[in-house]
This record gives sequence, structure tokens and C-alpha cells, in this order.
Amino acid sequence: MMAIKLKIAYRLAIITGLTGLVLVSLARYLSALLSPQVLPSLLVELSLTCLAVLILSSIVFLATRSLVSKPLEELEHQCQRLATGEWSKLGQNDRFDEIGQVIRSFNHMAEQLQARFADLTERTTNRARDLQIAADVSRQITTVLDIDQLLQQVVTLTVRGFNLYSASIFLMYDTSHKLISAASADAAGQIITDQMFNTIPFDAEPSIIALSARSRQAIVIDDVRRSSAYLPITALPDTRSEAAIPLILQGRLLGVFDLEANTPHRFGEDELRVLKTLAAQIAVAVRNARLFTEQGRVENEIRELNENLEQRVFNRTRELSALYAVASAASESLDLESTLERSLERVLTVVHSNTGAIHLLDEANNTLNLAIQQGLTPGTVSTLKMVPLNGDPVRAVLQEGRHIITAEEAELRAIAPSIQSELHGYVGLPMRARNQTMGLLSIFTRSGQRPLTEEEVALLTAIADQIGVVIESTNLRLRAEQAAVMEERERLARELHDSVTQSLYSLTLLAEWASDLLTAQRADEARQRLVEIGQTAQQALREMRLFLFQLRPAILEQMGLVSALQQRLDAVERRVGIKARLQADESLDLPAPVEDALYLITLEALNNALKHAAATVVIVRLKCDADIIELLVEDNGTGFALEAPAHKGGLGLISMRERAEQIGATLVIGSEPAQGTNVKVSLKM
Repeated sequence: MMAIKLKIAYRLAIITGLTGLVLVSLARYLSALLSPQVLPSLLVELSLTCLAVLILSSIVFLATRSLVSKPLEELEHQCQRLATGEWSKLGQNDRFDEIGQVIRSFNHMAEQLQARFADLTERTTNRARDLQIAADVSRQITTVLDIDQLLQQVVTLTVRGFNLYSASIFLMYDTSHKLISAASADAAGQIITDQMFNTIPFDAEPSIIALSARSRQAIVIDDVRRSSAYLPITALPDTRSEAAIPLILQGRLLGVFDLEANTPHRFGEDELRVLKTLAAQIAVAVRNARLFTEQGRVENEIRELNENLEQRVFNRTRELSALYAVASAASESLDLESTLERSLERVLTVVHSNTGAIHLLDEANNTLNLAIQQGLTPGTVSTLKMVPLNGDPVRAVLQEGRHIITAEEAELRAIAPSIQSELHGYVGLPMRARNQTMGLLSIFTRSGQRPLTEEEVALLTAIADQIGVVIESTNLRLRAEQAAVMEERERLARELHDSVTQSLYSLTLLAEWASDLLTAQRADEARQRLVEIGQTAQQALREMRLFLFQLRPAILEQMGLVSALQQRLDAVERRVGIKARLQADESLDLPAPVEDALYLITLEALNNALKHAAATVVIVRLKCDADIIELLVEDNGTGFALEAPAHKGGLGLISMRERAEQIGATLVIGSEPAQGTNVKVSLKM
């Protein structure tokens, strides 16, 4: 309505002014047309009328500007001030018309905008503060991996930044149904030590912390004095409002973020939204810290396993080395004492001791006899030199086949009455082989030395058994050697009886016969017997040289096949007057089994020529043509008929064939009476 009135006033003023102008213009025009008599009066009237119209228009314009235009201009200036933020300078209004009503409405709107702007400014400031706190916490989360240090810094920053009464972080562990305080801080930055507050059962009531964990939702109590879900804490008597936010990551509950304020209605929607974001970051931090801790634990376990593995590999290598050394000691020496001495040294090295002994069982005298010792004093050695089997500790070891470990002085004295004082521990282990006790392995430990571990005792048991095997092997080897010596003696006795002894006996008979013939003056017959005596003596000499050659140590391994054959011909055949010749390639290199077989076949053929053929010429040929090895042994002896039954399995023919077959060779023997003999061996490499 007011706007319409303003428009009408302005339009009237404009129309009035325009009308006056038109009338003045019209009067001037008519004055030129009308007669001079009428014109003056008409002009006067028109002029007065125009003047009145102009005066009236001016009055209307001035009144309209004072009442309408000026207040509107002031209202426009006020709008401009509001746009620049000048809220304190509102328009003055002492009017009660429509313009005054517009100004009052505008001033009320400006006051509301000022209050709204102030509220928005405060909220923006708080929002920026909250985001800055969240950024500070995020920065801590990304730089600190120690979970205890991290969580304590988070609650301290939260209390300080949000101006809270307290803040706490409770963590949920898989191994318990309790929420355990991992970090807490009050307004003074001190850790909350209330026992009731440090551990909260998962099903605790009342407790919004437990309720938030169970429901997995944020719980807010605006006034704890009006809530039955609040659990009073002695260390926090001034709590008025509380918020509990669950820490959830990927559907897994990690804990609860608890915040308390000393004013009611403290936690608004905006602040709660920031706190929830902060709780989500804390959940990620807890997960990362746990992963980092778990990774560290796994790395430590892997490192320990590697170290243990390296140590165990080292120990196992040392143990296997000891076992190997004990096992190889038997093959390195035929002397049992040396073998046992080296074995004992290895055992003491493995268990880091320097005192021990090995006793061998003497079943005939029912005693243990000291075979070797190390580190014992002469008095202790004298005591342990011969140990009867009726002592309790020793009898238990030997009869039951189990080890004993003792540090009791009485048992030590039972083993060795005058044992040296610095020895405070004893380990005795039976040395067994094929369920038979071979002796006793004793290890002594000194004061201050750590006791042996189960692994070391198990190793000693294995070593003791290995020593038992070594003892048995040595005994068997000695017995085998003794048997071989006896067998060799019997063989030599047979050969002497079959060869040299027979020749010597023939010489004795021929000599007696020749003596009788000379006594009877039968000189011619006696001379014939003397010739036979010479021939028999020559044969005996050949057989004796062959016998002596066979007593020499094997030379094939030292000299090779060609040199060994040459030495045989020089040592036997040539010394008894046989023309012996060897035709062979000096650079011939054959596998050891082939050399052994060819050498033995050649010796057998030469022995036959020497003993039975009465040969005067022997030729040995050894050649390699392409990949064929050929051995030929020829003599000009008496020869023999191969078909004769006496020769089919005799003269070493069977052994020569067997040796040829062992290397995959073919053996061909050619001989006729009075035509000599040849032995040919062919082998394709």
C-alpha cells in the first residue's frame, strides 16, 4: 500500500510540472496569434496558473523527498553496512508510518543476522579447533608406532584440545572379556589410577563404556546425575557428562574411546562427529600398532629361530663331526689304544670337559680295565685302573645298559674312592655293540661347570655306542688278522710241504742212494743220482724263490702292472736261469680291478711254468690295440693235454677263468705235450 502511495505522489508531481510547462508554451504560442487586446489578460491568467502549478509541484516534491526518499536512502546505506559486516550501526526509527514499520522490520532482521553470524563464527572456530586437534592426533598416529606412547599422547591431546575433564582409551583383547585401560589423562594431564576404572568387565552394568562396547554404538549421557547408566568413578568426582565411542575397524571391536566433561550437555553433534572421526583414526592406529608389534614379535621369533637354527646346525655339525671322527678313528689306525685316545679327545671336546676315561670289559676277571684316560690325577688313575663289576653304579650301567648321571659325593666315591676333589659330577655310559657291553665311557665335570643337557647326554650315548662298534670292529679285525696269519701259516706250511719239503726229502733220498752206490763201487749209477740231486736242488731253489716272492708285500698299487710284472720276472724267473722277457707299453693305464685280475692271471701262468713245465724261456706280452687289451703268457715247457682229467681243474686254471670273468674278459689256454703252453686274455674296454 505504501509503495502505491509513493508511486502516485511522484506521478502527480511530475504531471503537474509537465502541465505547467505545456500551458506556458501554449500561452506563448497563442500570444502570437491573438490580437493584442486579448493577449495580455490571457497571458496573465495563464502565467498565474502555471506559477501555481509549479509551486504546488515543488511543494509535493519536497514533501515526498523528506517523508519517503530520505528514509529509503538511509535504509539503502544500512543494507550496505550490513553487507560489509557493520552489525552495530542500525537505523534510527522514530516514525510510526509505513516507512517506520519497514525500518523496524529491517532492524529486527539485522539483529537476527548478527546473532546468527556470531553463532556461525563460534561454530566455525570450534570446528577449526576440532579439526586441528584431529590433525594433531593424526600426525601423532603416523609418527608414533609404540602403542602405549601413542595412546597416551592421544588422550593428552584430546583433553587439552577439547578442554575436557578426562579422556581414556580402553582396549579389548581376544584372550579376555574385559576392557582394559590402555591410556588415560585428566584435566591436569595425570594418568587415572582408579582400580575400578582401569579394568571394566565386558558385561558390566552400569557402565556406558561396557554398553558402548556391547552395542557397538556411540553412547552420550548429557547429565550423569540424571542417568542410571553412569558408573561413578572416585578419581573423577566432577563428571557431569560422558561420551563413549566404540573403536571398530573392519567389523572388529578393538576397544572404547571414553570422554568426560565437568559440564552437562557438553558433547554437541558437531563435536561428537569430530570425536567419532578421531575414534576411527585411533582404531586404525591401534590396529597398525598391533600389527607393528606383531611384526616385531614375529621378526624376533624368526631371528631367534634363525639363531637357534644356526646354533643347532653348529651343534649338530659338531656332534656329527665327533661321531664321524670316532667312526673314522678305527680306519685310521689298527692300534686300539690310539683309536680310543682319539675318540675320548673328541668326546671331551664336544661336552666342553677335560676329564674322562674309557674302560674295557674283562669278562674273564669280571672287571673293567682302564684303557685310556685324560685329566685324571695319578691317585684317581690308580683307583680307576681296575674297577670291579660289583659296585652299584657300575653294575647298573653294565647290566641294565643305561647311563647314570650323578653329582652325589657318595656315588662318586663308590665309583672312585680317591677321586680328586675338584670333580663334582659324573656321567657314565655303556659302550655297546650288538646288545653286548664292550666297556664304560666316563665323563667327569668340575665344580662350576654347567651340567650336561639332555641333547649332550643323547649325543654321548650315540658316541658311546659308536665307540663300542669301533671296539668290536677292532677286535674283529684283530681276530681276522690272527685268523689270516694262521691261515697264511697253514698255507705256507702246505706249500712248503708240497714243494720245497718234497724236493728236500727227494734230495735226502737221492743223496743216501748215491752214497750207497758209491759204497758199492757203482760210480756210474752214483753219478746219475748226483745229476738228479742237482736237478732237484735247482727245482727246490726255484720254488723257494717263488715262495719268498709271495711273502713280499703287494707292489701292484705302488708300481703299476708293467713294473710289477717286470719285478716278478727279475726276482724269480731270471734268478733261476729262465730267460724271461716282458713286452709291454710303459704308458699303459688300466683300471685297478683290471690290473689286479691281469696281474694274478699272469702270476698263475708263470707259477705253472716254473713249477710244472720245466720251461727255460718265458715271454709275457701286454698290449692295447684300439680298445682291446690283450695279455699273452708263453713258455717252452713240457706242456700238457688239455683234455686230460688231471688238468681240467688243476694248475690254477679254474682261478684264472674266474678272474677273467670278473672283469668281463675271455681266457684261452693253448697247450700240447712237449709244445709248451700259452695263456691268452682278451678284454674289450
